[in-house]
Amino acid sequence: MTLNRHVLFGLLLAGFTGCGADFDSPAQLSKLRLLALQAAPVNPVAGETATLTPLVYSPSGGALEFAWSWCPVLGQPNDGYVCPITHDDAESRLAAAGATASLPAFDLGTGPVASFTNPWPPEVLAALCGGGLEGEIVDCRGGFPIRVSVRVAEGAETQRGTTVIRLPVTPGAVPNVNPVPGAISIDLPSGTRDLNDAGSVQVPRLQDSLLHVAVDDAQAELYAGNDSGGGPATFRETLLFTWFAELGGLDNHRTLFIDGVDTLDGAAADKWKPPATRDDDRPMSRLFVVVRDDRGGVGWSSAAASLEATP
Repeated sequence: MTLNRHVLFGLLLAGFTGCGADFDSPAQLSKLRLLALQAAPVNPVAGETATLTPLVYSPSGGALEFAWSWCPVLGQPNDGYVCPITHDDAESRLAAAGATASLPAFDLGTGPVASFTNPWPPEVLAALCGGGLEGEIVDCRGGFPIRVSVRVAEGAETQRGTTVIRLPVTPGAVPNVNPVPGAISIDLPSGTRDLNDAGSVQVPRLQDSLLHVAVDDAQAELYAGNDSGGGPATFRETLLFTWFAELGGLDNHRTLFIDGVDTLDGAAADKWKPPATRDDDRPMSRLFVVVRDDRGGVGWSSAAASLEATP
């Protein structure tokens, strides 16, 4: 079971990769960070436009610059997922596979969000699953994969991130839906309190307090697939929770829900210990929780907590 959990972690993280400046701890926020990328809808059908939204942490809240792009070939991690095919070559190979719509420009602009419109009917993409655009077999489980990338800059600091979007290869395929986590709350001696962006709730320093993010059962969707023997089967999504805080320490940077192994309430909770004032006397800390499913869905919640003046 341990091996399976590690494999599932890898599958979930493979959908989003970010890189940039070093930081002290994966869970601690101190520099510009690209925390997540979301496509909505997750699996745009032919003619449908997906909105691409980044979750960016900036300690200063300064002006951010963005540069978006996409590629119909996934590329390799050792070369930074640089698109390995030119636009003209990709367009000619798609035409050979039966595509009649023009290929969208690889440059998706410089806005804080971007959009991608799927121009291809599922039968065209299904024809590419055997040999892709470069003669290599493409894994089309869940749809034909394309890569979306973004560069985020704030002054001299830069972050790059990339995610995979899967376009339908079967007519009428049921699309995935992004998870929608609710409020972040905290257990205090006075009871459980919902946190908000204003930091209206004060929490003690140097004490472990249990954080929760509200996630109902429907967020771990049921979906149809095939079992190990190739027969039809119904599965429930695995959810990966990634926790971030400006100040203090979290027990777990990541928590995982696997149906039949973990409880959803347990996976949606983590302990947080704010620092002593002698270590960091800032009066407030922002918190983020990113929730990913194992089919490309992403959602997040954020809040702030005020910290007591002492100790």
